[in-house]
Amino acid sequence: MSKVAPGARSFSMWGPNVTVTFSAYRDSFGAALQSGKSFTGALDTMQNNTTAGMKKLGFTLH
Repeated sequence: MSKVAPGARSFSMWGPNVTVTFSAYRDSFGAALQSGKSFTGALDTMQNNTTAGMKKLGFTLH
């Protein structure tokens, strides 16, 4: 790992409100892992939070 690490790059996160999406990801997947529930609900939470955040910023979603 120490040989590979110097060449590793992080990925840039960009979006209208990436903080909302990342927070929903962290919280919902953490809760799913702790409770033993499926990730499907976590993905639904992420999508719902992200779209609500985008609508709040004035985006029109279809």
